[in-house]
Amino acid sequence: MDLKILYRLGILREVIDAGSFTKAAENLGLSKSVISQHLTDLEKQLKVRLVSRSTRAVSLTEEGDPVFQCAGRILNDVRDTLASLEIHQDTPAGVIRLTASQNFAFHYLTGCISRFSELNPNISFDLVINDAIMNMIEERFDIGFRVGWIEDSDLHAIKICSFEMILCSTPKYLERHGPIRKPHDLSHHPWVGLTIFSDIRHVQLHSVSGEACQVTIVPKFQTNSGFTAKQLVADGSVIGLLPDYAVIEELANGTLVRILPQWRHRPGEISAIYVSRKQMPPRLRCFLDFLKNDVLEFFPSRS
Repeated sequence: MDLKILYRLGILREVIDAGSFTKAAENLGLSKSVISQHLTDLEKQLKVRLVSRSTRAVSLTEEGDPVFQCAGRILNDVRDTLASLEIHQDTPAGVIRLTASQNFAFHYLTGCISRFSELNPNISFDLVINDAIMNMIEERFDIGFRVGWIEDSDLHAIKICSFEMILCSTPKYLERHGPIRKPHDLSHHPWVGLTIFSDIRHVQLHSVSGEACQVTIVPKFQTNSGFTAKQLVADGSVIGLLPDYAVIEELANGTLVRILPQWRHRPGEISAIYVSRKQMPPRLRCFLDFLKNDVLEFFPSRS
């Protein structure tokens, strides 16, 4: 379709509303001859006469009336849409489409968006849970949460907080297999490997005194899901590295225990990823501002 027709329909509407070519030309800031030419071109394009011209007035033909009504509906829809956008600039509203891993969503994000929604009732959420890294642009996500270590990306990232991967097992596992006293003991135990790591067959640890140690491990299972990895460790058949925010309760109540607490894995980051800083909708800016403060209250020691 020739998009010029939309412009010419707007001119038709203005001419009829104004009642004359002269008045319409004044309102639109165009010459009378340009207005007349656009209507002539529209009639040629539609192959029908739309208006009756006289020296004093202009009126619609029988065929021109439905075209005029159609032009009105189109312009009203455009006007309403633009007005809605203006409202959103003053009062954040609309839908925020998010994607996050199951672990992060379960342990923090769902609570965060509930707290946010109480303060911002005009904003709603479309939350997609997926442990795989989603394509932000193709899937039309506003914000994606990445847990781990961000590689170079054309997208923008805001650090939400840091976290630690903790070596975990169950008490029953250690009763069956014996204590783990030094890092190299780990190589003799079955593991669940998280594929967010580029190398799931080696674990790099650092002691509190700064000593470094790389351990070769044997993954019995591997998964892209931190939630699934936690369940496999909790079942007592393997050991694994799990994010601290996902095992706080289990470590506190003793259903999971920390292995080699004097050794640490390198810290990771939880980041909010978005496509562009330019012309960011107010609803997204409002949510990101809330997120920065909320996460400090929820994870006070992980800024």
